[in-house]
Amino acid sequence: MLQYAVVFFAQIHHGSDAFLALTTDGVHGVLNSGEIVQIISSCVDANEAARLIVDQALLYGSGDNCTTLIVPFGAWGKFDSASTKPLIFSRGHCYFSNR
Repeated sequence: MLQYAVVFFAQIHHGSDAFLALTTDGVHGVLNSGEIVQIISSCVDANEAARLIVDQALLYGSGDNCTTLIVPFGAWGKFDSASTKPLIFSRGHCYFSNR
């Protein structure tokens, strides 16, 4: 078993940031950050977003643990909803996002 940790510090602005998404490699190995943000932006709450992200990763055939935790912040629901836009998936790989 490999043991490693990734530590990332970011300043969060509760009133202007919408969410924090934490995913395991089973998710971000098959979905890129843009796809994850699109899914979250199309959902009405964090639970729905987490379920949809895991479902999409499994649909793409992820062979690893698929876990997602979405932490909503004060700007949740204030961003443009992607619900009226089609969700476009590329099967790309992107491990970090500067949203």
